[in-house]
Amino acid sequence: MLPWLRAGIPIVAVGALFLYALSPWLPGARSARPPRTIVLYGFSILAEAVNEGVFPAFAREWKARTGERVELVSSFAGSGTITNQILLGVPAHLALLSLELDAMKLAAAGAVPPDSWHRLPHGGIVNRTPFVILVRTGNPKRIRDFADLGAPGVGVGHPDPLTSGGANWAIVAEFGAGSRGPGGAPAGLEVLRGVWHNVVAQA
Repeated sequence: MLPWLRAGIPIVAVGALFLYALSPWLPGARSARPPRTIVLYGFSILAEAVNEGVFPAFAREWKARTGERVELVSSFAGSGTITNQILLGVPAHLALLSLELDAMKLAAAGAVPPDSWHRLPHGGIVNRTPFVILVRTGNPKRIRDFADLGAPGVGVGHPDPLTSGGANWAIVAEFGAGSRGPGGAPAGLEVLRGVWHNVVAQA
């Protein structure tokens, strides 16, 4: 090998390393950067709305505002289940829970600052969930409201309040529906007892 060529090899190598070090700031490098990743854990009923509606819209707006791509890694389960997963150390950036009690558990364990969700818009509440009663085709038991779920011969499939935040809200809905009438809270309690007397399965 010619002496001048051998002497030039270290110079080329140093130049290549210098360009590599500068590569993140060179024109066009920003678009080649991997997307920013958001890891979200949420309670189960939000999966479709978040994955197919909310997040794609957010990703488009973020790209338009910053030029940065962002991707979502999501996991959905019962609110109590995801709370326990976060307490066990899953790398969540964001949690959507159905019960404030679950948020309080995270705060008590030091996973989030106390009352941090109250500083968010609307006190951290992002949606309101209606509860519906699903019946068999033709509604053979003539079920119209929560009180009808306590009638003899009715079998109720109900989410488990030990693992599902939505199940806790369902209990509130059942009690509240009965309490709205002239009987007040005692009537609400009677409706709640009737429903749970007929529960045959808990998901």
